[in-house]
Amino acid sequence: MRFLLLIGIFLFCTDLVWAAAGQVMQQKKQMQEAMMQKAIAEQQMAQQAVAQQVVTQQVAAQQAAMQQEFVVDQNIPVSATFTLPSQVGEVQSVVEMSDILKSLETSSKAWPLIISKEPKLFIILKYVDYFKKRGAVIRKPAEEYLDLLDSIMAENADITKNPFENVFQFVATLEYDFDNGLNKDKMIIDLIGKEGYQKNKQRLGMR
Repeated sequence: MRFLLLIGIFLFCTDLVWAAAGQVMQQKKQMQEAMMQKAIAEQQMAQQAVAQQVVTQQVAAQQAAMQQEFVVDQNIPVSATFTLPSQVGEVQSVVEMSDILKSLETSSKAWPLIISKEPKLFIILKYVDYFKKRGAVIRKPAEEYLDLLDSIMAENADITKNPFENVFQFVATLEYDFDNGLNKDKMIIDLIGKEGYQKNKQRLGMR
């Protein structure tokens, strides 16, 4: 009897041990799964952070490139002489080229005030390069555009309210010299209508 009782106790204890071991193994497995899920989540967060950093760097690089497009070179005029109205008549003032380029981003009012020819030519060449980087080629000489821009702004002061980029593109388009891959006739009609288009062709001696 005692022997059978001891066997029963032994078997009962063995069951308890196996049950406890099973619980420990289950808990260990759950902990391992939790750790793996945490590691995966941390890895995903790290990848998202890296991706966001790459995007941020790309945006910053693009913005920096845009800001540097009008950086003044060392070997060209860094200022221009302006004629400005005052209480005692017109006076001349020297303005930094970087300030001129900045103002031309919002309006062309500074253009007619520039006295010297060289700064104007420099500005035109800067914008020729600016458009080229955006896929539009302007081929006519800068000197020709200097006269055209001076004339159109003298005849229509309201046009100076527009950014210089828009005014220059407008003039180059009318000259059939804004080559961006689109139909030049259609671009001109869209700008000034069919009647203006015909007058512009007459101005250029085109049929």
